[in-house]
Amino acid sequence: MRINKEREKRLFKISQTEYVEKVLKRFNMYAKPVNILLEGHFKLSKVQTLTTEDEKALMSEVLYASTVG
Repeated sequence: MRINKEREKRLFKISQTEYVEKVLKRFNMYAKPVNILLEGHFKLSKVQTLTTEDEKALMSEVLYASTVG
């Protein structure tokens, strides 16, 4: 993961290029790289993460969830 901050412009950029390439290779997928900007109102929270082993086991069986980690 690469994190870039531009304090003057108040920008915070996260790049996971290497991780995405590893996942695509694992699932024999190919995608043309593109930049995706998150809207300003989009908030990430630890509350949204899987917390119990049952939740993790259930989601590990979903191909999409395995692909996006």
